[in-house]
Amino acid sequence: MEAKQEIIKHETTELQQQNVANFPAQSQPDRLLEMAITKGADMAQIEKFLDLKERFDKEEARKAFTAALAAFKSEGVTIQKDKSVVYATKEGDFVGYTHASLGNIVKCAVPAMAKHGLSTRWEVEQADARVKVTCILTHEDGHSESTMLEASPDSSGKKNGIQQVASTITYLERYTFLAITGLAVEDQDNDGADYDLPEIKLKIKLITEDQSNTLHSKITDNGLNMKLFMGWFTKALKVNSIDELPACHYDKVLKKIDESIANKKDK
Repeated sequence: MEAKQEIIKHETTELQQQNVANFPAQSQPDRLLEMAITKGADMAQIEKFLDLKERFDKEEARKAFTAALAAFKSEGVTIQKDKSVVYATKEGDFVGYTHASLGNIVKCAVPAMAKHGLSTRWEVEQADARVKVTCILTHEDGHSESTMLEASPDSSGKKNGIQQVASTITYLERYTFLAITGLAVEDQDNDGADYDLPEIKLKIKLITEDQSNTLHSKITDNGLNMKLFMGWFTKALKVNSIDELPACHYDKVLKKIDESIANKKDK
């Protein structure tokens, strides 16, 4: 008889241990709410316990979010610039720069974020000729935080209306993502100051040899100050010689030389 009771006691203990393993421990607000319902509390009391439980769960989710973000940051995610951009503006000026593309940023960050239960999404709005992008960072326990940026459609280069909006959306998605995650691109983007980078120069279409000879002859044959023109080339056009002049600037330079020749004849 005693042996049978011992077997029953052992099986009961195992069952209790299995229940503990299969069900998470209740929080204090959960226990209080369960007790209130069991004892037949009225709705006013139950609503108070529900409110307490909701506030407790939100705070726990916030703590989990903070811990997950800190753990994610400790991963040391590295983001490199991967894209070069070169274009002539509507005014004929030259713009060249390198930056980290949105795809590259997300590709580098998402695996480490997922490891700690973090994910992002964007919300896009457009009103009053402005584009607004909000990046929302969410933890698997439910807590979310967000950051928002807005700007006008990107009219640089020769984009049509849809391309202008799309360009701005991508730009804002990139920077809101970096802001909300606390990440930074190595050698942070300088959006326009990389004129002298080799990868930029390789993409620039330069003037032809004949065009270079034409500009050089017009300056020297008409007694213009070559040193003065070269100073203008370096300061305004970011080039150190006539041969390095981007093709998009040829007409602009030719016009300036012709104006200088005309002004000299008038004197």
